[in-house]
Amino acid sequence: MATPRRVTLKEAGAPDYVLQPTQVRHLDLNANFELKTALINLLPKYQGLPAQDPIRHLKDFQGVCSTTRREGSSEVAVWLYAFPFSFEGRANEWFYSLPSEIVSDWDLLRREFLDKFFPAAVIDKLRKEISCIVQGELETLYEY
Repeated sequence: MATPRRVTLKEAGAPDYVLQPTQVRHLDLNANFELKTALINLLPKYQGLPAQDPIRHLKDFQGVCSTTRREGSSEVAVWLYAFPFSFEGRANEWFYSLPSEIVSDWDLLRREFLDKFFPAAVIDKLRKEISCIVQGELETLYEY
């Protein structure tokens, strides 16, 4: 019987890259376009920080992607292929943890993105602030 191979602590704590996906797979998309480096560099970067606005990121992202020539492909295909390039840090980690069913459907991906980075608690807080507005003592009706 062969002696077992000794594993160092560093090797034992290293992640197993064989089991982790190395790229995003987009299923059933007619991708008749090429993402140019210039487009990728123009994409807004989202890191998932609390001060960043996810809705603004989506608007800016779609605005930049609309400048790409698609030649027979849908605009949604461009969005799906370019979306991972708009992430950094925590948001990038979140994106690569998503299942392929979500990554290949723009509506599901957008909904998951907003659920993660613009949760319902934030929406409720904003609604409460708007509905509980009070006119200040020295504030005119116009300023209020």
